[in-house]
Amino acid sequence: YDSRSAPSRRAVLPERPDAPARAAAAESSMTLNILWWVAFFVFGLALQQALPGTDVLVAGLFLALQERRPFQLAVVLLALILVQEGVGTLDFGTSVLWYLLVITLFFIGRWMFETENWLFVLLLSGCIGLAHYGVIWLMTRLQFIPLDTTQLLDESILQALLTPFVWQCSMMARRWVVPNENNTA
Repeated sequence: YDSRSAPSRRAVLPERPDAPARAAAAESSMTLNILWWVAFFVFGLALQQALPGTDVLVAGLFLALQERRPFQLAVVLLALILVQEGVGTLDFGTSVLWYLLVITLFFIGRWMFETENWLFVLLLSGCIGLAHYGVIWLMTRLQFIPLDTTQLLDESILQALLTPFVWQCSMMARRWVVPNENNTA
């Protein structure tokens, strides 16, 4: 018996005829995804310049958390921290603390609500408005920086009111540009 002439026990699967098309679609989707995030950061930073004291880019973190893609979340979070630490006036660590608090609030809220529920969005936005006040107050006290609490209160209220609007607009734009089953949580 010669094993070289015997048919192999391994099944050889024929290549699917649509495999090249699927690969091209996946590459196109990835390119659209990257371009969408670049555009989000550009528009977000422009809006953030127009509304000082607010973090407009936090909506991108919420989108990345909703989509549950670990690599994308890590890249977006790293980019957010680097951008916010680079443009911010407080010492390093403020945006790290801010985003860890925001992520914690997101997971606590997601445990109780669906992430697209308006009650979840409004409660989370109110909580991050309070968190904004707390983080900035704490970090300015630790760094002995004078603080106008009335202005900080106004910025925190604006943060709470602006976040649901930016988050929902970003989610709709994302679904329009990058159609994917992972665009909802």
